[in-house]
Amino acid sequence: MVRPADSATVDRVRALRRCATPHSPGLAHVLPVIWHVRETALPIVRRRCPHCRADAHTPTGTFRVNANGKLLDVWILATCRSCGRTAKLVVHERVRVTTLDRRRLDGYHRNDVDLVAAVLAEPGTARRNNYRLDWDGAWELVGEPPTSTCRVTVSPGRHAEVSPLDVLAAGLGLSRSRITRLVKVGGIVCSADLRRPTASPFTVEVAAEVVAEVVDALAAEQDDQFSPTT
Repeated sequence: MVRPADSATVDRVRALRRCATPHSPGLAHVLPVIWHVRETALPIVRRRCPHCRADAHTPTGTFRVNANGKLLDVWILATCRSCGRTAKLVVHERVRVTTLDRRRLDGYHRNDVDLVAAVLAEPGTARRNNYRLDWDGAWELVGEPPTSTCRVTVSPGRHAEVSPLDVLAAGLGLSRSRITRLVKVGGIVCSADLRRPTASPFTVEVAAEVVAEVVDALAAEQDDQFSPTT
């Protein structure tokens, strides 16, 4: 989560730490909060390299289009992170040019990076090439940490499938194990399976006691950041 690191933020967080307790009357109202998952890079392609047997490939962000008369072959290029070998992920094989949407075909020729992400995320492309996508490190959460009992609506990225557990860890600043325990005791209620990656919206209800813990953790983080150095 992007958190501004300035003195005004520190003062605000310290004030919240003083007032955000489970018995504070101000926490009786459930506030709506929106978090957005924003993709920051292309995902890692998890697919066995036939040369070195490593399973991580980095998409180059480019297509390769090969014309054979009125037929086209289209691939996405990806580089093995271990040996550097280039893999060609099949998008189309011997497809007639006239059957392709013109805007999509133009995107292939322009190496449209968003189209690369969209095609990689298509289940048919993944099945055809026997891979899965790993979005770890390729997204960030945009939004503010909760300051009161709240109902969070998580808006997904355009293509990324991210587990709600990872989203909550980023948004609340708590460990995954702590979040799992809070879910078990009802301090956090999530509408989606915590560990199943999803590209669909979901909601999270965060209780007052959890908000107080989050505020304390954020305040401690800011105190460490702005503490005088010796």
